[in-house]
Amino acid sequence: MRKKITLIIILFHAFHVSAQTFEGKISYSNVYQSKSRTLPNYKLAELFGLNHTYFLKDGDYKLVANGTLLEWQIFRKAENKLVTKMTPIEKSETSELSDKYDQVKKVEVLRNSIKILNIDCDEFIVHCRRGTHKYYLDSRLNIQTKIFTDNEFNRWFAFFSKLGITPLKMIIETETDTCESTAQEISEESIDMNIFVVEK
Repeated sequence: MRKKITLIIILFHAFHVSAQTFEGKISYSNVYQSKSRTLPNYKLAELFGLNHTYFLKDGDYKLVANGTLLEWQIFRKAENKLVTKMTPIEKSETSELSDKYDQVKKVEVLRNSIKILNIDCDEFIVHCRRGTHKYYLDSRLNIQTKIFTDNEFNRWFAFFSKLGITPLKMIIETETDTCESTAQEISEESIDMNIFVVEK
């Protein structure tokens, strides 16, 4: 039976959201802010989805989106590759995460900045060449800013998945838009490894 970890249960259980120890599902709601006059906010939401669901196990994850463009993404830690499936395209696209995607310039941290699902979170402000990111991580993990500079910062959620960390909120700003994703539900359950298999 699925064990739903909701606001009430979290009040009584010390739960650390760590991707390598946590196995289950996390659902996020998304808010988009476009910087383009030709691509309004509602269109971004329509294309990439207002809801993203991540299935996590042993550092791997699968993202399922409800957008008309983005269908799913799969990250396999052992292969260090991110596979993305867009709805209009028949075949998925694979990205080698060994390639340098962005460069961290400065990192700031605000401890116990906000509560998400009744969990105290530290706010990490990561200034990158491509934009500014904000990540809200469980304060009990006592994460240090050096994780962003001591490790190759690449592709956001995959970066955290490899380190065994799952953000409870993310604000990703790029040259074209800003996406704010906030965890709405955490469900601890058994995940079949077949969910991470990419059909050829």
